[in-house]
Amino acid sequence: VCSYCYDEWQRSYVQNASLYTTFLLCTRESDMQYVKVDIGDTQQLYDGGFNVSKDTKILIHGWLDSATIKGLFPQYLREAYMLAEDVNIIAVNWASLAMLFYPLSRSAVTPVGRYTAKFVDFIVSEVGVLPSMVHLLGHSLGAHIAGVAGESVTFGNVSRISGLDPAAPLFWANDLNGRLDPSDAKFVDVIHTEGGLVGYFEPCGDVDFYPNGGSHQPGCGVDFF
Repeated sequence: VCSYCYDEWQRSYVQNASLYTTFLLCTRESDMQYVKVDIGDTQQLYDGGFNVSKDTKILIHGWLDSATIKGLFPQYLREAYMLAEDVNIIAVNWASLAMLFYPLSRSAVTPVGRYTAKFVDFIVSEVGVLPSMVHLLGHSLGAHIAGVAGESVTFGNVSRISGLDPAAPLFWANDLNGRLDPSDAKFVDVIHTEGGLVGYFEPCGDVDFYPNGGSHQPGCGVDFF
């Protein structure tokens, strides 16, 4: 019964990823506030200050995270980019799926990644964004979502994917389906800081960085999954 229910749950999210995933635009013109953008609605992009001539950074949070909760990954990175560069920020918010029991959140990686790819195709084909100006950045499960998105886009290859501590549980080195790998963008760089249990330790980019050996960071205490 549990296996049947799980399979039914997984199918429902594969079919309805759009119901649980939103895209939030942030620019200097929007006073660094998020503006919800729907695929196909170019006016929402323009109203939020989206500029096709600027680089576009797509931020994808991980497990037990959200694009809208202050103090978590997307907010820190959004603020850092807005202060350093004049770019288009798109935060992929899949929080309702990311807050679930880990195996369920893991099964949402592929549908959310494919839906994110549809958004990338939208801004490329209908807005005129060059794939060479698109950079996806994902943390934890978000790193693998970025990989699926990069693999699934149909209008050229995105220029870069940055994976920040890609999640390890339920991902395997000999299975490239549904996880980040070097073929997902023209350039894939990965930073491993908690590899071995929570984080994926094997190389999965064109360049992989392992600060302090990549498995434990001074001052971070004990990792709890």
